[in-house]
Amino acid sequence: MRILLILLCLPGFVFAQDVTKSDIDSLVYTYQDNNEDKFEKQFLRLSSKFEKQDNTLQLYQYLDSISKDKAKIKLSFYNKYASYLYRVDKKEEGLRVNSIGLNLAKKYGYKRIQFEYTQLKSYGFTSKSSLDSALFYANKAEKMALHNKEKLGHKLNTAYIRKADIEGLLGNFKARDSFYEKAVKSLEAYPEDRQNAYVLSAVVHHYKFQKNYAKHAYYSQKLKAYYLNRDGFSTPEKHISISSFLEFEDTEEQVRELKKVVNISKDSALTTNQQYYVNTLAEGLIKIGKHDEAVFYLKKYLSSERNIEPLFKLRSYSLLENSYLFKDDCDNALDIVQKKAILIDSLRTQQMITKIADSKVKYETEKKEAQLKILKLEKEKEKQQKNLFIIIAILGIFLIGITTYFLYKNRLKNKKLNSQNSILERTLDEKNVLLKEVHHRVKNSFQIVSSLLYLQSENVTDEKAKIAIKEAENRVRSMVLVHQKLYNKDELVGINSKEYISDLVKDIFESHNTQKETIAYQLNIESHVLDIETITPLGLILNELIINTMKHAFEDFEKDNTIRIDFSKVEEELVLKVADNGKGFEGEIKQSSFGITLMKALSKQLKGTLNYNSKLKEGTQAILSISKFNILS
Repeated sequence: MRILLILLCLPGFVFAQDVTKSDIDSLVYTYQDNNEDKFEKQFLRLSSKFEKQDNTLQLYQYLDSISKDKAKIKLSFYNKYASYLYRVDKKEEGLRVNSIGLNLAKKYGYKRIQFEYTQLKSYGFTSKSSLDSALFYANKAEKMALHNKEKLGHKLNTAYIRKADIEGLLGNFKARDSFYEKAVKSLEAYPEDRQNAYVLSAVVHHYKFQKNYAKHAYYSQKLKAYYLNRDGFSTPEKHISISSFLEFEDTEEQVRELKKVVNISKDSALTTNQQYYVNTLAEGLIKIGKHDEAVFYLKKYLSSERNIEPLFKLRSYSLLENSYLFKDDCDNALDIVQKKAILIDSLRTQQMITKIADSKVKYETEKKEAQLKILKLEKEKEKQQKNLFIIIAILGIFLIGITTYFLYKNRLKNKKLNSQNSILERTLDEKNVLLKEVHHRVKNSFQIVSSLLYLQSENVTDEKAKIAIKEAENRVRSMVLVHQKLYNKDELVGINSKEYISDLVKDIFESHNTQKETIAYQLNIESHVLDIETITPLGLILNELIINTMKHAFEDFEKDNTIRIDFSKVEEELVLKVADNGKGFEGEIKQSSFGITLMKALSKQLKGTLNYNSKLKEGTQAILSISKFNILS
């Protein structure tokens, strides 16, 4: 009797009612090891039913909870689970589930499933607008398919489609078109694969939307040939008509067909399938002049509670903007333009993160190459010096032994010395260029560290940790400025104190003046060209002094809040003063913070002293006197 009940509950049978936890229990109970394919097919039939219910998330969570000790069950349904989480805008949870599935696929060595989870993770990051991570996983999926063409070659197209979408979001339109066409080409070896229909229709529609008549016509012929080889066109009610892809201009008849697909009332919600075709319908409505209807469908789509991929959202914004402009509705058009700009800015920020990540790898390689070149030059210089001594020694012996050849040998010696001097001068010029390049690389390296610290601070919730990371970022930026100035100026070993301190102070205040009433500052800086060993610790100390003053000197931000910075050479010392008109303090300053410890260590390095003068309600003055320094000019 129990077996009969189980069989009746299996997904292969018709369900008279909604899927319940009992149905899921029955599915898990009948699972047998080494039969994942059967379980996956049964689960797909079951999930296609309960994903239409209101309690879909609860059922997925329940299935997850009862599968704790059954890793291969998770492996079979986590892709559907993660995909559902992405669609309902639970991106972080979706990425977590996706990562578990990917790790399980690696553990059991299932290449096909590993590819699917990798591809899905790229989709997840795309929906999150993390395009650097999306491209990273799309590249991984592509490499997996290329390295295992026998099993995964027919899936290579999905990686190319994903990369095309990412490049489009990044604004790399030539690369986008190239990947779309690569997707089509990758399927030429698999003419019977059903993915041909999807890929060809996607590429045809892409060039239709881009108004590229030549390429639209070329790929339309391929799509048409594909369907004709399968006894003509198939146009079910829930799909877009094939004629909508093949015709360059939409007709009213095609728009009516699209309406049947997206068939919704004013108060109903869009299903996932309907959402997929809304932009196509809106585009057709705009082309036949029905802008009010286009606005209705687009607004319904953009107000959906489900997650919308950035690529589709951008397209919806563009279509909505066109309709509003046609209707002379400037207010709504401006609102859409601003939303589109915000979305594009967020995507471009992700693009910069990608460039930073790529440049880090490139920098490490180039850094090693530069070090090898410098080492090689140094060895060549030593060899040249050794050769020069040998030549001088030989000439000396000849001068003593053979005076009759003195003039001849003397001319020979001068000629060779001139040649060696010329080589040394060229070598010195090359070293100067390399030294300048090293400063550039070091600056880039520090900039990467600063960016990474910024990114880390964005993900940290603990306020103290966030402040600590921000302070570390400020310290790194003070060192970035040193190497930036060395790279941009003719002096390779010295920095002008007035320019450096002015830029550093400006940078610090711009990054911390976030309140409505900002803190003003005054500068009185003497101009001296200092070496790196002096200017770097000086900049770090100044950074700590200003940050401490901004944090502790002012209880309430008033219009007259001011910080004054003076720097000058007094007799045999360099003197840096940072003064404020804040609340002041009594007693000794606390010595336990990292900033104070850092300033003490840096002061010791400069053989300097750091003192504080403070009065309550009158402000505080910090005075750094440096006795170990090197003024180059």
